[in-house]
Amino acid sequence: MTTYAVAAPRRTLLIVLLGVLTALDAIAIDMYLPAMPAMQQHFSTTSGWVQASLAIFLIGLAVGQLVYGPIADRYGRRKPLLVGMACFVLGSLLILSADHIETVLAGRLLQAIGGAAALVIPRAIVADLFEDAQAARVYSMLMLVMGLGPVLAPSLGGVLAEYFGWQAIFVTLSLFGLLCLAAVLLWVEESLPSQLRNRDSLLRSMRGYLRLLDDPHYRRYTWIISLFCASLFTYISGVPFVLIELYGLSPAHFGLLFAANAVGMCLLSFLNIQLLRRFRAEHLLLAGGVLHLGFLLPLLLVQFFAASQLTSILLLSGAVCSLGLVWGNAMSLVMQGQQAQAGRASALVGVAQYVLASLAGVALGLLSGQGAWPMFVLMTLIAGLALYGLRHAIALERTQPSG
Repeated sequence: MTTYAVAAPRRTLLIVLLGVLTALDAIAIDMYLPAMPAMQQHFSTTSGWVQASLAIFLIGLAVGQLVYGPIADRYGRRKPLLVGMACFVLGSLLILSADHIETVLAGRLLQAIGGAAALVIPRAIVADLFEDAQAARVYSMLMLVMGLGPVLAPSLGGVLAEYFGWQAIFVTLSLFGLLCLAAVLLWVEESLPSQLRNRDSLLRSMRGYLRLLDDPHYRRYTWIISLFCASLFTYISGVPFVLIELYGLSPAHFGLLFAANAVGMCLLSFLNIQLLRRFRAEHLLLAGGVLHLGFLLPLLLVQFFAASQLTSILLLSGAVCSLGLVWGNAMSLVMQGQQAQAGRASALVGVAQYVLASLAGVALGLLSGQGAWPMFVLMTLIAGLALYGLRHAIALERTQPSG
């Protein structure tokens, strides 16, 4: 099936639904953050145990993606996605029934394993249905919908926790998971024909990850998108400390600024969709990388001159918003030519992003207590590496075919 075989209204509905599914894990992470202190008090435990629920969720996402990749290539897209949504709902209900923090951790692990399907499979469905040139636009549309998660989830989670208790957050996540499950049942058709499925055993299929790493084109762009992801994760990890503790913003003002930056990324993603009618994905990706580093370098420079906090905030916002030109283009280039193993290709790039982002978070944590410098320097170094790798990849592929 190709994009031309899908009617325009149904195609739009499918893209929106895939974007919502892709946002599921970000929503599940961001929505419950404001409730962590209340959960600590409810279960009479330490903050470390509650924070462990976030680490377990990320581990579950990484492992789950690796598992869903070969499963989706062998059994198709729709059934594993339905199983994943069911697991996410069951994990949410398990947390609601918890009497001990250990049950919460088990529920978060089950949520993550289920939610991993919502990261891997929508990208594989896009690779099934859309040609490379159109896929960049579709991935940008997915990122546009997905970007609403960080805008809405923390605020909604805060309201639910304050007025209805922390349990209301997981009631909401359970209902959201059920709605996603119903939507997949009603509107997501199988996109991988049986004759195109991988017939290898799952163990042998897992070895296909090694073959993916032998593909220089896939390897280069997986490295590039993971570096950009690490830059964004450095911002997410460090910006509360910088803006609230150092710059003195109130939590409410911080929330508004964080949401405004997410909206800015969405607007750039929308602009990217329009620009893809005239420009190639790699050229727009290069423009996004140049803009990202172009805002970070002066941000680093103005720290020497004790510039106003407003200047630093504006430059930082520009660096974050510029990533709207990165995600859709980078993902389309990663998945280019991977239709035969789109599930594994989608899974491996997802894991690579989480691994590199986590390493950036660890590095930032080790440098904590040194003011705003660690975040600014780390983001600039990572962005420089990403841009260098991108220029190298484009130059190589001008002179040789992708492998």
